[in-house]
Amino acid sequence: MSPPTPSGSPSRSTKDETLLITGGNLVPGSTQVELAQLSDEDPGNPAAQAPAISSWTSLSPHTSTARSLTATVPASWSNGVYALRLKNGSATDSIRLINTPDPWFVQGDIGDAATPGGSFTVAGTALERTGALAPQAALVAKTGGTLIAKLPLAERVTTSTGYALRFTVPSSVAEGEYQLWLHNGRGGKAGWVRFSTFIEAPLDTVIVKKAKVWPTTVFNITSYSGTDDDKFAAAIAAASANGGGRITVPAGTYTLTKQLVLPPYTVLAGAGRDASLIKWGSGMTKPLLVGKETSPWPYKRGTFAIEDLTLQAAADFRNRVIERSYTTDYSWIRRAAIKAPQFVSEALWDNAPTALYLEESRNLVLDDVVIDAHNCVLGRVLVSYLRVQNSKMTWFGRHFGIAARSHNVLLTNNALTQRAGTGDPTGLNLTTFHGDPDFGGPFSRDFLLARNTSTREATSIPIKRSQGYTSDGSNGIYVGKIAAVSGTTLTLAGKTANPLRPVGVPVTYSWAGAIAQIVEGRGAGQWRYISQATAGVSSVTIDRAWDIQPDASSTLTIVNLQGRQLMVDNDFGAEPQFDDFYMTLDSIRAGNKFGTTGSSESTVAAWAGNVYTPTATFTAWHYQVLDNRTVRGTNMGYISMSLDLDDNLHHFPYHGVAGASHVYRNNQNTAAGAMWLSVQSKGHEFADLVIEKNQFDRISFDNTNTSFPIGLSGVVIRQNKKAGGAAAAITPSSNLAGIKIAD
Repeated sequence: MSPPTPSGSPSRSTKDETLLITGGNLVPGSTQVELAQLSDEDPGNPAAQAPAISSWTSLSPHTSTARSLTATVPASWSNGVYALRLKNGSATDSIRLINTPDPWFVQGDIGDAATPGGSFTVAGTALERTGALAPQAALVAKTGGTLIAKLPLAERVTTSTGYALRFTVPSSVAEGEYQLWLHNGRGGKAGWVRFSTFIEAPLDTVIVKKAKVWPTTVFNITSYSGTDDDKFAAAIAAASANGGGRITVPAGTYTLTKQLVLPPYTVLAGAGRDASLIKWGSGMTKPLLVGKETSPWPYKRGTFAIEDLTLQAAADFRNRVIERSYTTDYSWIRRAAIKAPQFVSEALWDNAPTALYLEESRNLVLDDVVIDAHNCVLGRVLVSYLRVQNSKMTWFGRHFGIAARSHNVLLTNNALTQRAGTGDPTGLNLTTFHGDPDFGGPFSRDFLLARNTSTREATSIPIKRSQGYTSDGSNGIYVGKIAAVSGTTLTLAGKTANPLRPVGVPVTYSWAGAIAQIVEGRGAGQWRYISQATAGVSSVTIDRAWDIQPDASSTLTIVNLQGRQLMVDNDFGAEPQFDDFYMTLDSIRAGNKFGTTGSSESTVAAWAGNVYTPTATFTAWHYQVLDNRTVRGTNMGYISMSLDLDDNLHHFPYHGVAGASHVYRNNQNTAAGAMWLSVQSKGHEFADLVIEKNQFDRISFDNTNTSFPIGLSGVVIRQNKKAGGAAAAITPSSNLAGIKIAD
């Protein structure tokens, strides 16, 4: 008998919580689960080290299917690191560790690098486990394994434990490329984990380098004569000849009629955002402030920075106040204000006034910025290493939107206020989709939203059910069988599609950074990054070989990656609807406050199945909703949906499992209304759910189309109670296969 093999990391769990283990070669009703707790001695220096296990504890599974197992950690154990192994008779799998750090992405104080004396912010899961030692980070030589420096913990970025930490880089660290290792304080020497990921290519090191020194020569606009346009033009010309510098804007109001084009490495600095005001008159049709073009091909613009002033567009303005594009150099906007009109009867993306627009831009920090505009911050394509913190945004269309090959974004400690109006605002939009077919992208990922607070300008605003957060169902290029596998090369039974956007325009970009997922058959539950794929081919390359090699029974889908989102410790007071719309992978909602005053119902929903195109199936995998609270509103609903958004279900070729590996745990209701969970199936099956210790009034399993009976497997329901202490109602109460109600 073959040994069982987990197909990914089991869910993070502590004592008296249920593990969700997905894998292959599992024998329903027969595969055994064994667990051991690691000791918490001093971990020493970073190194890959196998745990020393003296004894194992056998766990009795709640559910056991060909795809997954669930079992509860003993209540007498502590909040530590566990070793897991699975057995089929005498055939034993290798040991897997649970609750070791899982770093998803890393951002330095200057974006894609940290300075000596600067810091790295690490976002992921289980970065800290309380009860033993403090979390640690270390830099190790890229080759050879030599310890370079331990990194002191500077800040816990999230209140909820273990999702984001900031570590200081000692000033003595030399410039260079290093391995980054993490330890969460539990598990001893076996608990070290090296940061590694894949974007469009492997990324398994971090960079330390000194920040570029910008010229400091001061060009005071009041030292030049003429109109305000003339003064700024003269200062810009002088800064350009100097290779950059500081264009200072003393206290006062300055009215311009022309676009400002700042030379590279130039800081536009005022005397304070309440003292120095630059405003533009009516009739402006171009972006108001941009970087100077430095290369026609490949097209590049220079970087610039803004400090201590206010930029204000006229009432008839319809473009972007600041456009930062085609630059990778570090820059910043600090202690500034950006103002543009708001159209409270419409919610447009490109054509409405936007405070800050980003395209092919990386390494930007916004800190203590006040924005008042229809759209506050929008990123179109290739936006990465962006940090927006300690800022205030008043908006109507979107306060933040990003798309297409964008990754590594931190939004922390911001205050978001929705303007009163009658249109259909979105608020937050994170997607791989964008309106221009030449600027699509196969991923939009690695986001941390933490400690943000959203409010509404007035409680009397008409509340739209679509307001809040949404991703958008994206593109896929294949769903079907696999003809052959050789290492990292997959030969498909058919050819990849040339995906069409809804308007019917073909998308032509490379698919490196997308994901290949086995949704059914041997190896189901595994996913890999695509390292090479284009349209119309029968062979694609993945980033690493499968743990369980698929065969003729396996169904593969190749889709955009839209996920790896951490939304932690936010107060979402102005969002009645949260939608992970047809693509979520490795997404966590933890420690948030939900509910909208004046709304009859707020929902947090994950969608899976088919939408827009028959060329792929969009899954929702590894989705966790943990420790959230409903604090406002009448009713709160959590929804996991595995269904096709189309009237003709037979239009799509695949109707197996699309939604899988969802965990709802310890979500509480402190508002007066009801809170519930709905698991929905229409044309697709749902598998592998843990629903545990929530304060749900009811848990329902719905089939919205009788021609496709609801399909469930590997579902465990455990210790869910209403606010008064009675057990949560489960509907329907009988005749539902695949569900286990456990103690």
